[in-house]
Amino acid sequence: MGRRNVFSWRIHRSCNNCVFFSKKTKKSFLQITDFIAPLVPFGLGAGRIGNFINGELWGRIAINMPLSMLFPGSKEIDLTLSQSNPELQILIKKFGVLPRHPSQIYEFFLEGVILFIILHLFTKIKTKEGTISAIFLISYGMLRIIAEFFRQPDPQIGLLFGIITMGQMLSCPMIIIGIAIIVKNYVKYK
Repeated sequence: MGRRNVFSWRIHRSCNNCVFFSKKTKKSFLQITDFIAPLVPFGLGAGRIGNFINGELWGRIAINMPLSMLFPGSKEIDLTLSQSNPELQILIKKFGVLPRHPSQIYEFFLEGVILFIILHLFTKIKTKEGTISAIFLISYGMLRIIAEFFRQPDPQIGLLFGIITMGQMLSCPMIIIGIAIIVKNYVKYK
C-alpha cells in the first residue's frame, strides 16, 4: 500500500471512529476530535522514530550537510540518480549510497514535539468547540509541508507539477478545513 493510500485510509478510519463514538456518547464530532487531537502527536512521533529505525522514508540527498546520514535502502534510487552526475558517482563509490537528510528525525520533532507543544498551549486556554481540532489540522498541515521539503518524494509519484510532493498536496485540504472551522467559530457574519 502506497503512502497516499495509507494516509487516506487513516483519515477515513479515524473519521468513521469519531463519528461512531460521537453517536454512541451523544457528544458532537468536534468535541471528540478536540479531545483526541492533543494525543495524536505521540503516535505521529513514535511512527517517525519507527520509520527511522526501519530505514524507510528517508530524506532527499544532502551532500554537504553535517547531519546527513546513509540509508542502505536508498541504494537503487541513488545509483539511478548518480549516473549523470560525476560528483554523486564519487560519493557512491566511497559510501555505496548517497548521504541524505534524516527526514524522519525532522518529522519527529515537527509532527511530534512541536505539534504537541502547540496543541498543549491551546488546551490550556478556553476555546470554542472545534478550535483544538482546527489548530491541529492547520499546524499539522503546515509542519508536514515544511518536513516534506527534506523528504524524498515517492518514486512512483515524484514531484507533482515539478515542485510539490503528494504529502504537501494532501496537507493543503487539512489546512483549509482547519481555517474553515476557525472562521465558522470566530468570524461573525453581518
